[in-house]
Amino acid sequence: MSWEVMIKPVLDLLYTLMGRAKDSTARKKAETELREVVRDLLKESPNLTRAEFRIAVARALGITSEDLAEAERMLKQVKAYEARKKRAARTQKRPPRKKGDAPTGR
Repeated sequence: MSWEVMIKPVLDLLYTLMGRAKDSTARKKAETELREVVRDLLKESPNLTRAEFRIAVARALGITSEDLAEAERMLKQVKAYEARKKRAARTQKRPPRKKGDAPTGR
């Protein structure tokens, strides 16, 4: 029996374990990123594009934690708030005209 035949299963096992270690490191990083997303969404003016990207990365890695659900819920609420704020700014009442001012429409 040659030594290559004996060592091949050991090498395969090591490669598998190294791959899992990389996956777990990526998962830990993504979970850290999710916590940062939640912190960012609590700011006065959050970066929604970055939050969406980080959530997508976490979802792609298969993370199913409460942090992911919380970040998605908060992102949805922040987007709704931003939309309401824009809508309110568009529909703000104009200041009333004085009696002597004539309309400038043609």
